[in-house]
Amino acid sequence: PQARRQLLLDEVRTRVMRDLATSPSVDVLAARYDMSRSHFSHHFKSVTGLSPARFITDVRLQEVARRLGQTRDTLKQIAVHTGFADANHLCKVFRRFYHVSPGAFRKQVR
Repeated sequence: PQARRQLLLDEVRTRVMRDLATSPSVDVLAARYDMSRSHFSHHFKSVTGLSPARFITDVRLQEVARRLGQTRDTLKQIAVHTGFADANHLCKVFRRFYHVSPGAFRKQVR
């Protein structure tokens, strides 16, 4: 089961990273596995313990955090490259997950 979990997580992470700017939806991922959205969501959660939407958000935010620490890109540029609607949306989601603003995070990691 652990190998199956890791394989599924790796496959989905690869797909999300490949299409990061457009951030594939759960529907797109479900179609990739020839499942309905509902079936894929239940399958993903039973194998990984995470919802697919949460995992997609985690992958995107990990890339945001990496870019904040390793580049001088603006929040707007990072939002565009990581599939967020705009810098404001990115800030709201980032703060909800990391409990710190992107600007404060950037200062901490530099």
